Amino acid sequence: PNWACKTYDGQIATKNGFDWMSGIHPEVQDFILSLVDEVIQNYDLDGVEFSDRIPAMPVEGGYEDYTVQLFKDENNGNEPPANYSDANWMRWRADKLNEFYSDVNSLVKGFDENLFVASSPSIYPWAYQEYLQDSPSWVNEGIVDHFVPQLYRYNLADYIFELNKSINQIDASKRDR
Repeated sequence: PNWACKTYDGQIATKNGFDWMSGIHPEVQDFILSLVDEVIQNYDLDGVEFSDRIPAMPVEGGYEDYTVQLFKDENNGNEPPANYSDANWMRWRADKLNEFYSDVNSLVKGFDENLFVASSPSIYPWAYQEYLQDSPSWVNEGIVDHFVPQLYRYNLADYIFELNKSINQIDASKRDR
């Protein structure tokens, strides 16, 4: 139960039909890292891909005891804002998820530098606003080797629009990813 992601009112964060774990809690991160380690140790694979659920957490979440205490420790004892959409609170939580994803990369590359780390998140900035997924940083900071955003659209024009928008969010020197 202490792994559950909580909303400001203390309820388990439920979004899109899922009850969420806290992506910031170290035991949750260790669990995911142990799964990644098990897969890369025991299977012949080319890399690891995370989708629109990892690393992610509902923007409404982050109010579980561990995350609140960590925020207070790093912010002069200040409580997280009640407004889950507060820009600084969102950035702080997204940065914690980015640090975790960097740890995933280090684990994978530490096993075999030729293995890739890939991501297929929902489109940015929607994914950031809803799930704290900062995918441009993942690419621009070298956390992922392959970036395949989920661009589901009903017609080709809308798809091309979203594709170009996604490409242009990435530094020109990283667009080969």
